[in-house]
Amino acid sequence: MKKIFFVITSLIICSLANATNDTTRLAINAYPVDLDYQLKASEVYTPLGTLFTPSMQQSLDITASMYNLAFYTLDRIKWTKIKQPFLRPLAQTLTFYSAIIGLTFFPFGDSWLHEEFHRSILTYHGIHSHDQVYDFPIFSSLISVNDVSDSALIAFKASSPADFIRLHEAGIEGEYLLINRLNTLNFFYNQDYPYYIPELLIALNSFYYVWSCHTQVAQKITQQLNQKEINIKDRDFTGLDFTAWVYDLFRPDEPYSARGTHPSGTGIDRYRKPSDLTAQELSYLKRQGYMQLINFISPFLLNINGFTYGQLKFNFAFRYFLTSFGSDLTIHNYLKTNRLNLIISTHFFHNYNKTFPGLELQVVDYSFFHKHLILNTDFQIFAQPKNFDFHTQEPMFGSSATINMGIKALPHTFIRLGITAKTKGWVAGIVQQTETLNGFLGLTYRF
Repeated sequence: MKKIFFVITSLIICSLANATNDTTRLAINAYPVDLDYQLKASEVYTPLGTLFTPSMQQSLDITASMYNLAFYTLDRIKWTKIKQPFLRPLAQTLTFYSAIIGLTFFPFGDSWLHEEFHRSILTYHGIHSHDQVYDFPIFSSLISVNDVSDSALIAFKASSPADFIRLHEAGIEGEYLLINRLNTLNFFYNQDYPYYIPELLIALNSFYYVWSCHTQVAQKITQQLNQKEINIKDRDFTGLDFTAWVYDLFRPDEPYSARGTHPSGTGIDRYRKPSDLTAQELSYLKRQGYMQLINFISPFLLNINGFTYGQLKFNFAFRYFLTSFGSDLTIHNYLKTNRLNLIISTHFFHNYNKTFPGLELQVVDYSFFHKHLILNTDFQIFAQPKNFDFHTQEPMFGSSATINMGIKALPHTFIRLGITAKTKGWVAGIVQQTETLNGFLGLTYRF
């Protein structure tokens, strides 16, 4: 369920009244084929319906492209044609404000990405759902993924408890990946767009959302929803994401039906309230809320898109993900030379008892054959808790590799071919936590 939205954008947007950008760089990615996932989706939806339930990779590319396109368009507006000194900053502020609202609440924006990351896990496990963002809930404080049956959730948790736990946290996983993608656009492509605005909003909202799930605010909201949602079809799949996340994280083997009967007398009592949590669970959830503040450690948030030392450009960002076994603290190091674009990331995976290390290397847009071919790679090696267990101290070693090749077909257009292979393990943005081999096909437009 989408977090409560902070209405603070107007204050931030006003600071853009005198902002300028010199770049016209545009990078649009679309991957209509994500093979393994779409085969699963075709078992749940009609061919038309599969278009509205994208994979994690597909939804992330769509939303990042929408942000890039929106800021590119705003950057191209000739504000100087407005002669009146008062109307110019007012028009600019209102335009940016409208763009942020649209990117927050409309399909293909931030809220849509959040809900589609939830849905991709449901779809992959054969469960039908509906993203309420398609109903255009403008300024709604709560947005649901509904039209999910109780029987499907019962079977899901019984068959794959680790994926069921991840289901709750997947929304902000997608949003943090969106921040990473926008940082990449500014750092490597020198776009210099004000992506720090959505980054700040996402970081603020995610901190408050996770933290508030242990409070009486969450208790009150959940009680109100239970009184309102009489029909099972209208109910969100989980309620407030992180109250449910910590509940199932500590109880992976508890049958879903043990939640009891909904207060209306119809269906299962899906939504977990703070009063359903033990003191230990409340303490852990509160701590995870405060840990979200780590996501503010980044020069990108201050609109500093890089530092230079001779021929080297560099920057960094801390990212704190919740996972199916606890959390992942990632430190991204962005490096750019005349020929090579790199992101070197260290991972610190945590369950309740132990920290497990990981290392990731990404090559971004390495070009050769006179820029007719572009290569992107992402390699990871990691140790994670064995079988995603929240309490174990035994490691599970694994790796992941993605190779993506772009072939120039038109002056600004590349055909993209890619493959991902991974062992068992949690990798942000990959829906499968089991071993997988997946191919994808798409297009990239660069201008």
